[in-house]
Amino acid sequence: LAFVKANKSEETFILRQRNLLYLLKFLGAFPVSSITADDLQRFADWIKSKHSRSGSPFHAIRECRALFNWTNRMELTNFRMSRFPACSEPKAEIKRFTTEDMITLFSAAKGEFKDTLSFAAMSGPRPRELREARHSEIEWNAIPCPLLWTTYDKTLKMKRTSNRRCIPLSKEAIDIIHRQRLRHPKSDLIFLNADGRPYTRTVLRNRLLRLCKKAGIPEKSPYALRHFFGTKSVQSRGLYPTSQLMGHSRLQTTMRYLAPNEPEPPANHSQ
Repeated sequence: LAFVKANKSEETFILRQRNLLYLLKFLGAFPVSSITADDLQRFADWIKSKHSRSGSPFHAIRECRALFNWTNRMELTNFRMSRFPACSEPKAEIKRFTTEDMITLFSAAKGEFKDTLSFAAMSGPRPRELREARHSEIEWNAIPCPLLWTTYDKTLKMKRTSNRRCIPLSKEAIDIIHRQRLRHPKSDLIFLNADGRPYTRTVLRNRLLRLCKKAGIPEKSPYALRHFFGTKSVQSRGLYPTSQLMGHSRLQTTMRYLAPNEPEPPANHSQ
């Protein structure tokens, strides 16, 4: 856990800690090298009956397996991964806004928050990249268009710092950034909450959930805006360009955004 806390994101640490503590509770204080395949199968059966809402132990087993795999790679342990039981579950559905949802959402949004959501939907940043976007990280002279540089990477490798990536800025995105500069001339952060303070993960999420409820559409997290961008980008640009735009390290990740074309929006609404 100390390794995960030092090398992974806070969200990843919290998730891995919870599931590893389940394993510790079940096995007790136990040398890693002494854990057998039978122990892990019994743990899977126990977690299925005690702690899984869906009745599947896959999630807890997957999280513990990821931890053991990382520590093997860092030579902290030498554990045979084949001891973990085979588990399977349907792939999680990508939660995305439809075009009709977006039209309804933007009709209910106003002012600065509408610009924040518009930027997320048209540029595809991760929620944390959106919250931490800075004016000082924009390369205005880049060709063929300005670039917003970010240092956050969801898929951190075995190191404390991540690779920088850039987000191309469209004319509409640039207009939003200029409006934000006029609203908050003293802030280096581009997007701020209604009270002028930086967004936290919870505040941004709750504000979007409240807007979804107000608009009468299914509630979704800020990541659904990125998923909307990914789906539309795959349809218009193709897989490889979208993979580059979204900062995916594997093309298989981008393939999740392949989806049947949606019906065209009503004629009286702009795209």
